[in-house]
Amino acid sequence: MREVPIDQVEAWLYAYPVWQRQLQNLHTQLEELPDGGRRFRPAPSFCKGSVRDVTYERVAKRLEFEEVYIHPLEVRVQILENALLALTTDELRLVKFKYFERMSNALIWEALFISRRGFFRKRTYVVHKLFEALGGEGAPIWSQEWEEEVDGVHSAW
Repeated sequence: MREVPIDQVEAWLYAYPVWQRQLQNLHTQLEELPDGGRRFRPAPSFCKGSVRDVTYERVAKRLEFEEVYIHPLEVRVQILENALLALTTDELRLVKFKYFERMSNALIWEALFISRRGFFRKRTYVVHKLFEALGGEGAPIWSQEWEEEVDGVHSAW
């Protein structure tokens, strides 16, 4: 049995708010990219125009933007959001305080009315629970190949 990669799970939790903001900004930027007209729909057919066609270039740029920058972030955000559904409200509060708002440990255990030891035990339990919700040790997200494939040219870290 493989040890739970606590550092990786926590890295995803710390990165989650950043990924959400990046995704919002990228969608805003995508809206501003010229799309060659709303009537044009890319279809798997042969183009009668030249490769230097302005419409073709615009659509190709939009598709590249979506596939290289937006899609990897959407995948990660969706995976993490699905895993967060497995947590109880108290566990979600701990995750929100610790990873999304980045509060200090002392403030968190005071806000949750738990002891210092209880905080660390609960944090470890929550990270293990999230690891299992993310797919456990057999999940492809923990493999180096998946990271390279999803990141591609762009790194969301």
